[in-house]
Amino acid sequence: MIDAVRLSLEPFLGWPLIWALAALTIAAWTAYFVLRGRAWLTRAIGLLVVSAALLNPTLVHEEREPLPSVAALILDKSESMQFGERDRAAAAAYDALKAKLAEDPTLEVRTLETSPGDDGTYLYGALEGLMADVPRDRIAGAILVTDGQVHDLPDPEQVEAIIGPLHGVIAGDEDLGDRRIEIVNAPNFGIVGEMATLMVRAEDPQGGTMELAVSLNGGAPERVRVEAGKDTPVPIEIERRGENIIVIEAPPGPEELTLANNRAATSIAGVRDRLRVLLVTGKPNQAGRVWRDLLKSDPSVDLVHFTILRPPFKVDYARPDELALIEFPTEELFEEKLTEFDLIIFDQYERQGVITQGYLANMSRYVAEGGALLIVAGEQFAGPASLARSPLASVLPASPTGVIRTGEFVP
Repeated sequence: MIDAVRLSLEPFLGWPLIWALAALTIAAWTAYFVLRGRAWLTRAIGLLVVSAALLNPTLVHEEREPLPSVAALILDKSESMQFGERDRAAAAAYDALKAKLAEDPTLEVRTLETSPGDDGTYLYGALEGLMADVPRDRIAGAILVTDGQVHDLPDPEQVEAIIGPLHGVIAGDEDLGDRRIEIVNAPNFGIVGEMATLMVRAEDPQGGTMELAVSLNGGAPERVRVEAGKDTPVPIEIERRGENIIVIEAPPGPEELTLANNRAATSIAGVRDRLRVLLVTGKPNQAGRVWRDLLKSDPSVDLVHFTILRPPFKVDYARPDELALIEFPTEELFEEKLTEFDLIIFDQYERQGVITQGYLANMSRYVAEGGALLIVAGEQFAGPASLARSPLASVLPASPTGVIRTGEFVP
């Protein structure tokens, strides 16, 4: 309990009127004084007494009970706290701090134990939720019992986002060694058949060199010797188009906190230096010429273009030797040489029996393994002969509803 005494002014006429009367009074008294009026001091005292009466001064005696400051105590229970004896040491420190802080009568302690998660240590978000209803001037601070890895700390320049002061109690053995592999830099893509270079850093408290196992797409690992604590270039040959998975692993050291960080992985997209495109046109249309001119205008594009003019069910009244059309090489294109293409374009194509379900299933696997497919279609895409009603449906991003609506397009 705190006793306080203060002088309070509660004017009868309100502050705007008081200030106006004060200005008029001072002006009148000043004029009286300049004109050498008699008893100017007595009149000044009288005016002050009247002014004081109008201000209605009151002596206020208060008894105040201060609100306690609020402190947060948070125990980190993320996955990394399970290594070694961290969880036991952290729990003991948490219990001791909670008991010690509870002895302070001027302090309200709020406690929280975070839930284990696989995606990192996020303590600051938990702290903000714990202190969300506390005014900033009542926050005494926060204590985080953790292993030192917090992934959601705010930017120090954003003062309004900081709940402080912030203290950390670090659990763990600082003398315990642990090997760690980090891929410092990796290209997003590489040319198929050529070398790509990864920058790898291996950390070992004991220093020296170590042998890393580098595997590509689940193949047999290759051995690469690196020096601990230095960025080392590791060349990788891109063997296929699409995603190439690289896994780098270090052998266990004499002292290991965990083996989870002895392995690192990344992916590099394999691309070809020339784009091989297969363009299949169903109904002859004006867009066929546009596609051909567009793709032929780029010298880095190799285009193979077929137009299906005669479906198998069509009845011909001419002899076969009189026809100028060639047979569509379905087996060669969609089985033997399918993987040689980077992009397949179907332009206004409907299922006509030329490309069988088996070949379409091959294309579905081709897309799943990194190939690209582009379907250019109109209202026939919603019809019964649509490619969306074939094995390609498993790799299409959307399926037609079967309903065709004609009207103005509104973006």
